[in-house]
Amino acid sequence: MKNPYRAPLAIRHPMRRLLPALALGLLLLGSWSSVSAQPEAGETDVGAVQAVKETIVQLVTAISERREAIRVDPPEAYVLVEEIIEPRVDIEGLSAGVLGPHWHKATMAQKDRFANEFRALMVRIYATAVIEFADAAVKRTNTDASVDDYLDKTITYLPGRVGSSGRDVYVPTRVRGPNGAPITVDYRMHRRNGQWKVYDLVIEGVSLTVTYRSSFRAAARAFGFDGLIERLVAKNHENSGA
Repeated sequence: MKNPYRAPLAIRHPMRRLLPALALGLLLLGSWSSVSAQPEAGETDVGAVQAVKETIVQLVTAISERREAIRVDPPEAYVLVEEIIEPRVDIEGLSAGVLGPHWHKATMAQKDRFANEFRALMVRIYATAVIEFADAAVKRTNTDASVDDYLDKTITYLPGRVGSSGRDVYVPTRVRGPNGAPITVDYRMHRRNGQWKVYDLVIEGVSLTVTYRSSFRAAARAFGFDGLIERLVAKNHENSGA
């Protein structure tokens, strides 16, 4: 089975290529947050589904409106991704799931540094997807459907499911693929600081957390937590062209 986390850059249609990337971006671009808490009384999974919907619509709309600015000034894509995606992500939850015991043994300073470098790496990957989409969108004609119409035809939101712990909500969606077949994209969410945040993503049955777990934990075992961080720093330095 192909790794679905490589799929966004392989899908040919620009908007359909972007949508799985948006799903990943929604998960990966996070900010520091506190320990998971029980949902407030009366709160339902509907709020989690709505949070996913609103974020995707907001990002696709912003790209459509600022596509020319992004094409002329690519760093604008980084600003856009961070502004819209960051508030909906729990990077601590993702990091803890990926690193397991290595995360729990790390100092707060190490956790903070890892989260910053991990975020920087993912921002660059998904900002690149945004730039590619914006460049293609400039060439689109005015006869194309509106963002709302397109998303209505492309993404199906299924009812959310509350996890067994009562703290988590699973938001299943189906994204229409380039050949018309649905791509399964499921968000795992919980409440942090009064907001629904994504802490894992499952595309076509493969968890993002599990995908990164093997390589990151192997690096932590071989080189130590600081060694893992240094490799992320080197990767970000290489990608920045500095």
